[in-house]
Amino acid sequence: MAYLNDTPKPRKNKHLKSYERGQIQLLHSEGMSAYAIAKRLGRASNTIRNELKRGTVSQIKGNKTVEVYFPDVGQSVYESNRKKCGAKFKLLL
Repeated sequence: MAYLNDTPKPRKNKHLKSYERGQIQLLHSEGMSAYAIAKRLGRASNTIRNELKRGTVSQIKGNKTVEVYFPDVGQSVYESNRKKCGAKFKLLL
């Protein structure tokens, strides 16, 4: 039996990988909207908007502040949020 579609598609409701964050940075720097990035990556547009909000940092360039997306900042915020989630130990309360 031969499979025609042997490349796996990214499933919905799964976490972003680090290479996907890099693709988001590249496409966002080219001026693409979150909706267009989501269509290209096969993700929900709200996922892309949340990631752009998570990894955006204010930088001062000249006399004005500029909002820039960095994928490593998004990854570190994601990891810190994952450490905080889950049930707390009852003995510690």
